[in-house]
Amino acid sequence: MKIIKIKIENKHAYFGKHSLITSNKNSAGKTTFIRLLLYSFGWHIPSTKGLQFKKLQTELTLENFDDIFQINRNGDSVSVFKNDQLIGIFDSKNELNTILSILTGVTQPQLLDNLLGLIYFDQEKGWTLLNRGNVIGSIKFNIERLLEGLNDSNFDDYAEKIKDIDHQIQGYRNILKILAYQDKIRDESTQIDWTYPDELNDELRLNKLDISSLKVQIESLNEAKRENKRFKKMITGFGLRVKTESGEEVIVSEKNIIGFEETQSFIDARLSILNRKYSTLLSNKSKIELKLQEQMDLFDSESQLQTFNSLVANMNLNSSDVEKIISNLKIEETNLKKKLSTEINKSAYSHMLYQKTMIFAKFLGVDQYLIDTPAVIKLNELKKYSGAVLHLLVFSFRMADLKVFQEKTSLILPIVIDSPFGKEISKDNVSLMYQLIHKYFPDNQIITASIENIEDITQIDKKYLFVDNMMDSLD
Repeated sequence: MKIIKIKIENKHAYFGKHSLITSNKNSAGKTTFIRLLLYSFGWHIPSTKGLQFKKLQTELTLENFDDIFQINRNGDSVSVFKNDQLIGIFDSKNELNTILSILTGVTQPQLLDNLLGLIYFDQEKGWTLLNRGNVIGSIKFNIERLLEGLNDSNFDDYAEKIKDIDHQIQGYRNILKILAYQDKIRDESTQIDWTYPDELNDELRLNKLDISSLKVQIESLNEAKRENKRFKKMITGFGLRVKTESGEEVIVSEKNIIGFEETQSFIDARLSILNRKYSTLLSNKSKIELKLQEQMDLFDSESQLQTFNSLVANMNLNSSDVEKIISNLKIEETNLKKKLSTEINKSAYSHMLYQKTMIFAKFLGVDQYLIDTPAVIKLNELKKYSGAVLHLLVFSFRMADLKVFQEKTSLILPIVIDSPFGKEISKDNVSLMYQLIHKYFPDNQIITASIENIEDITQIDKKYLFVDNMMDSLD
């Protein structure tokens, strides 16, 4: 993937393979520009001081797998064009993964959820983020989720069970609050009409069934894609030959198998449709849940409060029983998380990621700090280090994430770096970082925002010098 240009209102910026956004002073708009670039993809990037992104119209043009995409964003509305043909208009709040899937061809939600953390180093949080945490704003990165996606979601059962237990624990904690209130109330006989909430609950149950059914269909299509690839590899590996009408014998190979890519493309198209439906169902689910919450909020009048008091007073529960249930659920959740961590850590992609991290850390001269941390899911332990050591360890791990992702998906992503010079980071260290990129990521586009001059440590073919502010400095 290569970013070609961005249009912000009536201003343009064009990108080369190695682009630099720089200035002679701070607060000239470099970080604002980088954030707007990411915002134009559809991500919910926080605005910078004095500029509200939602009030700006952006138009991003990029190239991926020989296709040209144009993404027009106005507030939460995102229009996506592919080769000048409108693919659809999407709501970035509820359909972000659908947008990203169209642009990248990636369908696994676990990978799409972590995409920003693979490509972007934020000037504030980017140099301390290891295996889990915020990339920027409320956008999170989670190594377990990433590894689930790399392993084709083989750990979904664990994740669903853990999520279900979390919901149960929260429910029982709410019951404890009600029981604490129980001693303060008296019995009342007033009745309450639960008809509409019951209807909403029925609608919510049907919605969840549809979500579950659609999820099965999506996974079935993903499995079909994987099976097709395995079958193609098996057929070409047999060394079979076919005889043409002229009598010539031709060896069956990937190049002369006809119709395979069309079949895969059909599956991808179907996946795109189903993912959009899936996003719509999730959106409807949120709306129903909001309506249910609104109904509960209506029970604040005196008569309704009396009815609520009556219901609570007659609850046949006690706090000690509920606390025991919560304790047992916590034990079950802890055991599940341990099993999940063990399974993930044993996976081939976990080993691959650790090996890449070690290679990159050795290149940067910080591999000795990884000896006592032989598992990528435990890398947060490295936060005991600081300064240049932590900076370079984070860079090693995050670049290893990107490398493994690219080898899995064959998708080359741009690398966006805001302020590579962190605390206690020397120019020699930054030079090593860019040498690593050039050696192991020769095909990736690099976009850097830095007040420091990096032209003598890395090749720059497109440069923007921000003088006073971003808008006045663009074309």
